Amino acid sequence: MTGPISYLAHRYQRWSAEDQAFFFGSGEVVQRSRGEKVGDVEALVLFTTREVITAKDERGSDLFCFEYYANKPGARGGFRKEPRPMRKALREELRNIWPGINDRRYGTIYWCEVDRRSLLAAYERIAKVVIALASSGGQGKEQWANLTSGNNVLNLALQLAANISGEVARLYYVQAPDQESEQCACFTEPEGYWVDIPAMPLALRDIQWDILVLLQEKSPLPADVIYSTLQSSGRHWEELAQMQLPEFLDLCLDPLWKQRLIEGNKDAYRLGRQWPAVRPFREILAQARSERLVIDELCERYDWIAKEELELR
Repeated sequence: MTGPISYLAHRYQRWSAEDQAFFFGSGEVVQRSRGEKVGDVEALVLFTTREVITAKDERGSDLFCFEYYANKPGARGGFRKEPRPMRKALREELRNIWPGINDRRYGTIYWCEVDRRSLLAAYERIAKVVIALASSGGQGKEQWANLTSGNNVLNLALQLAANISGEVARLYYVQAPDQESEQCACFTEPEGYWVDIPAMPLALRDIQWDILVLLQEKSPLPADVIYSTLQSSGRHWEELAQMQLPEFLDLCLDPLWKQRLIEGNKDAYRLGRQWPAVRPFREILAQARSERLVIDELCERYDWIAKEELELR
């Protein structure tokens, strides 16, 4: 994970027109209007296993990272680093790399223990962190998610949390040109290293989620009853005031039917075969929002997340 930080620091320090475009959207409007640098990395959130965090396996034996090379950004080679506990190695490398894109004396690391074999369990913890970060500060924290280093379960959980919540500004992965580069702490080749992945919220509006909840409570229901029930709830009065029943069918019910989230027709709709697969992810996210915790409060409440302040200067 130090490779992407080194790449961001490289572009942040260079600050060409292309680099400024790369960080467009970061920071506050006032900062951008003044021409100030934006994009500094305030905190890192590391979703990893207990073995990595403690450097011990289930039997209590020591676990070390692989041998790697402490290279200069954009160059190959460097000092060979012997295997040692991951947290120790990570702290050492971050102290060298992170100051290039962090103007503070300290950098914050949140260590989050996850089960890389359980999609739903990993997603639940990631969702709590994403929502807590979105709730921190006046407008929430800008979040970028790296989909490179985790296994399939962890990367999918990150992507689902980003797409279902709509709170993650950027998804990306990085790629090294060869095995030698993969063993380096910093990036070796800037060309083709960074790959953006569209962070696209799922194409379901709040009104459509409420349709699914309504059908979960009582089913089957005809389209006109669903329409009138939502009208009387008062939750979507502004949206429903602009559509009659035919438009409601076209804009709200048909997309759900095409995605197999509902079945039937306008005379009798019921939940579809895809709903059981979607439901737990939506409910976990709703629970995370209902807790109304910021990230530091999350650390106080749960033992699977811990905060560390790393001195950088």
